[in-house]
Amino acid sequence: MKRRINIRIVQSVVPKYRVAFFDSLELKGYNLTVYASKKNEKGLTSEELNYNDFDYSLGFYNILGVVFFQSFYRYIKGLKSGDVIILSGNPRLASNYIVLLIAKMLGVKVICWSHGWSAGKHGLSAKIRHLIMRAYHSALLYTEKEVDEFLKNKILDKDHLYFLNNGIEFDPEIHRYGKQRCFNLDNSTKNILFIGRLTEKSNLLLLLESMKLLDQTYRLVVIGEGALMNTAKSFIIENKLENIEFVGSVYNDSDLISYFEISDLFVYPGNVGLSLLHSFAFGLPAVLHSNVKNHQPEFAASSPKNSIYFDENDFNSLANAIESYFGLSRDDKISMSKNSYLTVKEKYNTKKMAENFEKMIDSLVSK
Repeated sequence: MKRRINIRIVQSVVPKYRVAFFDSLELKGYNLTVYASKKNEKGLTSEELNYNDFDYSLGFYNILGVVFFQSFYRYIKGLKSGDVIILSGNPRLASNYIVLLIAKMLGVKVICWSHGWSAGKHGLSAKIRHLIMRAYHSALLYTEKEVDEFLKNKILDKDHLYFLNNGIEFDPEIHRYGKQRCFNLDNSTKNILFIGRLTEKSNLLLLLESMKLLDQTYRLVVIGEGALMNTAKSFIIENKLENIEFVGSVYNDSDLISYFEISDLFVYPGNVGLSLLHSFAFGLPAVLHSNVKNHQPEFAASSPKNSIYFDENDFNSLANAIESYFGLSRDDKISMSKNSYLTVKEKYNTKKMAENFEKMIDSLVSK
């Protein structure tokens, strides 16, 4: 009888937004286990899975805030030639290099699960990351666009590159308004939504500056908290901006959905990530800056069919981009809304991620 191959996925922690992906994996014919630590260096904690085996007992050690070490005996134990380990691609996780050496001696294939580039980091640090990736058997990148860029720049060859197209959990019932928006679209409203942590990365103050150039028919709702909260509120008071509402953090999904439903446009003035996909799923087109290098991988989901772009750090350009969306015909707005919704429904969701992951595993074990 043919041996069932072991597939072991190792993360520093399994955050809430990853649970749906891991639960979507149905690797028939394989023994799948997800390994992680209870907490990582950022204070994030692991969420339990519903359907797949998991082990969150790995020790995690912060060494002077410079490098990190994660115990590996539990997921190395019992592995044989032909088995597969998928490791987090954090280059500062020193234990990964030891695992690589052991795995090569055992004939185990080790995959580096990583984004190709970090937002704003396309120089030396990116080159080091890419060199390290070459030590692995293959790389699993966040998006198909990153794979295309790797091939274009000859960083790795096609036989050693795979992608997930990082996405969110898509629920036809929860996201039904994304589909309905096309029929309910009201040309008279100008409701803008920002959602995200209020950090320097968000560049929220740029959006507030642009709101000074827009008339009172434009309304902005800001969801989130962070270091910029007090500065942002002071800016609003000083500039007497009465068409901006700060909601704070919203943790209840039903409450969050209600804000998506009453909004017309998602605007993220900084380096956008998963919040873009959440907005698209509700049929909200986006306004984003055009500097690809200063975005998270999820920016790959945007295109002129669902987004309008402005010049990075230019509040005049941002205000013009917002006005240009609301100046579109109803038919053009419906088209952008429909394409936003379909982007997530058809490509950037956890079910599609699972399908791409399974294709990678089938390819690896057949070689």
